[in-house]
Amino acid sequence: MIVTASADAPRGGLLRRLGRGRRGGQAWRALPGPFTWVALALMAVALCAGARLAGAEGTTLGAIQLVPTLVLLIAFGLLVDAALARPLAADPIAAEVVLAAARSHDAAPPRRLAVTVVLAGAGSAEALGFREHVRRHRPPPERTVVIEVARGDAASTPTWWTRDG
Repeated sequence: MIVTASADAPRGGLLRRLGRGRRGGQAWRALPGPFTWVALALMAVALCAGARLAGAEGTTLGAIQLVPTLVLLIAFGLLVDAALARPLAADPIAAEVVLAAARSHDAAPPRRLAVTVVLAGAGSAEALGFREHVRRHRPPPERTVVIEVARGDAASTPTWWTRDG
């Protein structure tokens, strides 16, 4: 069993502030992620450029091309905002919970259960620190359980996944 928590502070920025108020309902989960929207916008701009190269003209094509161009400009602005944003204040609660779980395991260790504690950095960027740990140590998937502890806001309810990825 691997018990993990992110040990770094995520970056602030407009996108993080906007996402904090969003709830994880079914309607939001059905929408594609931000990389998909950017890829679709790039394809739409490329198709419009190809149409212009083929000789198409007019305000209709310009209006069609304007929408994905605006999507790309907004995405670029959010990317710059995230890159320049300062890290948020560190919150050690998740790491403290993981360490308390490890201490309780050490006090009364169950048979045939090994617990590994991973306090990884780069937790806000697709859990890159934890992914590096898994890549280096290669735990057998059929015998490994991962428990990630993360702090939510006061209004959120505990959530869990039975499979991720």
